[in-house]
Amino acid sequence: MESISLSVDHGILFVVDPTNREAIVPEYVEGELVAATDSCLSIAVDPYVDGEVEVSLTTEDVVTTGLHLAATHTLAVPGGVVAIGTAEVDRALEYRLSPGSVVISVWADSFVSASRVVVAIAVTRH
Repeated sequence: MESISLSVDHGILFVVDPTNREAIVPEYVEGELVAATDSCLSIAVDPYVDGEVEVSLTTEDVVTTGLHLAATHTLAVPGGVVAIGTAEVDRALEYRLSPGSVVISVWADSFVSASRVVVAIAVTRH
């Protein structure tokens, strides 16, 4: 599992294939931790004024103490890259795999605005 601590200016992380020029960013949904389209997930996290956010990216099964499954969603990865980034940083963490689609599970310490997030990737075959 790769992890990083980030100061997130706008309080939102994106999970997307950054090579996908046709990715559609989901509209923010008040009170929801995760919003999604087929090509992008957004995750509400603590803004920089509340401190850093611990973010992890893994392909392992996740059963992390203190975290709850917030969402599971299928994501198109036509370029074979899953990346977590912010509005300012394209790729804070990334994982390369075969082009296609993956199932993304988002684990977080809150259902509203998280300070700890684990994004778990499971490859699907279509």
